[in-house]
Amino acid sequence: MGRGRRAPRVCTTRRERTITAGKDLDAVDQQVDEPGVVARVNIALVKESAKALLKLQKDTGLKKVDIVNRAIQLYEFIATELKEDRQVVVRGDDGHEVLVKIFM
Repeated sequence: MGRGRRAPRVCTTRRERTITAGKDLDAVDQQVDEPGVVARVNIALVKESAKALLKLQKDTGLKKVDIVNRAIQLYEFIATELKEDRQVVVRGDDGHEVLVKIFM
């Protein structure tokens, strides 16, 4: 490794594993399937995402981690539905429907 750079690693304790860059998806699947395992991810948000996260936190009262977890699960759900050639539709209280176009 270059000067000042650390190698990717997986830290293991009884209740937690930190998954960092350089690990394949099979290793992640194996770790996430274990009960009580937490996958930690360190990310940098663009300005718009950081603002949206703070707004959601204020509006919902949820912790950042809960908002991010829900966002990932929602993204996975939508990606699966679109892969199955389904559509995402939003219906208002008045019954009016709007087709949501999502580019993945």
